[in-house]
Amino acid sequence: MSNQPFETPPMIDGYLTPTGEELATRGTRLVAAIVDGVIIMLIIVPLVILLAMIGLDLGEGLLANVVSTIFGIVAFSLVHGLLLISRGQTIGKMLFGIQIVDQESGKLLPPVRVLVIRYFWMMPLSVLTWFVPVLGTLVGLAGLVDALMIFNTDRLCLHDRLAKSKVVLFTQNRGKLDS
Repeated sequence: MSNQPFETPPMIDGYLTPTGEELATRGTRLVAAIVDGVIIMLIIVPLVILLAMIGLDLGEGLLANVVSTIFGIVAFSLVHGLLLISRGQTIGKMLFGIQIVDQESGKLLPPVRVLVIRYFWMMPLSVLTWFVPVLGTLVGLAGLVDALMIFNTDRLCLHDRLAKSKVVLFTQNRGKLDS
């Protein structure tokens, strides 16, 4: 550190939570989420193509929205659900050594908080867009606000705040919170 009074202070890369754990970096969280999205798309797209090949045309209406939403939820739950409940991780989070834990205790979240509140919190809003399409813009804005909140100093997105979770570096054998 120099004696220059107007020098910019050094940038701190790691941020420790009040429980002393280091938060995952924004970049790591982003890349892990992209990996998770690609994995789900690698499942859903071939399934939709297969349905089209066997003659099941879903069209572009309500049925297509309902079926694609159900496919997405089922695919996500099958691929990531058990990992989230047992380890606080998705495949992307496993690859990058990060996990989701309770903000206060640092323990793994109960299934309802990690799956329903943290991951599927926007589902009711999305369903409303099937009937009131103009709400799609508002749902998109909610998703954008959710993602941009990671730039707060505590690195908590809206879904983290709703589920009272945080994403930290992976630690083996964490305790679990009671449901």
